[in-house]
Order: sequence, then C-alpha cells, then structure tokens
Amino acid sequence: LPTTWDETRFIDGYPSRYVVMARWHGSEWYVAALNGTDAPLNLSFSLPMLAGQQADYYIDDEQLRTLKINKKGQVRLTLPARGGAIINK
Repeated sequence: LPTTWDETRFIDGYPSRYVVMARWHGSEWYVAALNGTDAPLNLSFSLPMLAGQQADYYIDDEQLRTLKINKKGQVRLTLPARGGAIINK
C-alpha cells in the first residue's frame, strides 16, 4: 500500500457501526469498508469514481474476488461481524 495519498474521501458510515473510506494514489483507488457490529452487515454505497468498472476485493480472510460496479457506481457488500473488505482498482 502507498504511504502517501492524493485524495481521501469519506463514502459512508455511522459512528461505532460502520465506515467506508476511499483513498486514491496515482491511478489506483483503495476502498476500505469496516463493520463494527456483532452481526453481519449488508451495505449499499456509491463509488462514482469506479462506475461501470470491475475491481478486485477481499472480505476478511477470503480469496481475492472480482466486483462488478454498475454504471451508477452502486456497490453492495455483506461484511462479516467485526470484519471488513478492501476494494482495489
């Protein structure tokens, strides 16, 4: 991961429940989504900077997957309890 960032954006969140943040470096976006609750959390959020693209992502210790982001930039993820996801494009 880069040690400096060109831009940081708050995407969505609620104190002590969850947060989604995006950071940009060069030509790549790194998005982190964290669930602070004791139950799985279904999230829907917008990443307009990645609209219509595919990105790689991990959820906790699972294998690398591909995420298709629709033309409006909408993303849906289910985060495990006290878990998170990383999206990279």
